[in-house]
This record gives sequence, C-alpha cells and structure tokens, in this order.
Amino acid sequence: MLRHLKCPRCDSDLVQKPRLRLIVAGLLMIVSPGIAYFVPWFWGPAVILVLAGIYLLAWATVGGGRWCRQCKQFVMLPKE
Repeated sequence: MLRHLKCPRCDSDLVQKPRLRLIVAGLLMIVSPGIAYFVPWFWGPAVILVLAGIYLLAWATVGGGRWCRQCKQFVMLPKE
C-alpha cells in the first residue's frame, strides 16, 4: 500500500526520492570536476557541480530523500 507522507510542519505533501540514486548522483557530481585539472576552462562549472553534489548528499543523508514542497526544507520524520 502506497503511503502518502505529510510534512509535520505544514501538513503538505512530501517529495521522496530514492536515497541510493541521490547518493550516487551526488558522488558523481563531486568527482566529475576532475576534468578541470586537465582543462582549466571547466573550473567555473566544476565549483557548481561540487556544490550541487554536496547538496544531493545532504538531501540523501540528513533529509532521508524527503523534501517539503511548501516549506522548501528537508523533513526529518521520526523512525517508526
């Protein structure tokens, strides 16, 4: 049975992404700027990729892959 998750702060729906996919995508984004070592023009996009990768890792670990559309924050749900 599909359970709809609700935000404990505002009672709106939560978006939940698979944690493994977020972790893999975040790690790949953090590692991918290695090309900037060989091509200096890529340092600007490399910084953006690293920051986005760190954000995805934080979403997967701290937020458990959950995001409230209304509050625009990670949601920490209690363990059941």
